[in-house]
Amino acid sequence: MSDVEETNVSPGQAPPSEESVDRYVGTLPCAKCDGIRTDLRLFIDSTGDPTRFELDEVYLGTSEGDRSYRSKGKWKILHGTPDDPNAIIYEFESKQTGLLSFLVLERLYEIRLLDRSHGELNLAIPHTLTRVDRDAFDPIVVTLEPPGKELELEKNQLLVVRLASNATTGFHWSLADSTGGILQLQGDPDYVPDSAGPQMVGTAGIELWRFKAARDGNQSLVFAYRRATESSPSDETITLKAKVH
Repeated sequence: MSDVEETNVSPGQAPPSEESVDRYVGTLPCAKCDGIRTDLRLFIDSTGDPTRFELDEVYLGTSEGDRSYRSKGKWKILHGTPDDPNAIIYEFESKQTGLLSFLVLERLYEIRLLDRSHGELNLAIPHTLTRVDRDAFDPIVVTLEPPGKELELEKNQLLVVRLASNATTGFHWSLADSTGGILQLQGDPDYVPDSAGPQMVGTAGIELWRFKAARDGNQSLVFAYRRATESSPSDETITLKAKVH
């Protein structure tokens, strides 16, 4: 990976013949750091065919601190994996990153990193990128696990919360406590199955909750996991504490 590359096109600004079509963000695994905070923008031409991508990466917690890099290259859409001939794959290539492949999940909500043979990676930690609005301010994606975590956000920053779920069992996450108005919910949550194929009973997935940091202050979000027909207190809750400044 090289140092930051200068380009004549600002991130998110496409030449007249191109259109910025999608943006995916998240933190990918890193062997020698705490994670790679990733911001990936995709561009297509006037006919809808893939043209290029722009990739901003921050290597978190390296021996030299956080290190930022920018790269660009070409991307294409492929079909079929060793496990699913109907799967859709996004493949990216540049001098800086080499070849990267991602499995496209339900309704393009997320893409999941694959190995070089387009097989699934045997990783217990998240290795997905989540689609966000192209104009979102410094979006951050977090995967919450019990008991929760604390975050610091900037005003107007977009926060996407990923919660492990299983819609086939009738359970889902709800906001048990969201008072304060500092973090504002942006629409209804989306459910993304782990598999890109047909869903069977027992197939797990992820719920995506989107919030905007609307004003300065502290707020806690308490998520409860229960069936839609239940109103009693849930045995499983996760708390996100956020400070906005």
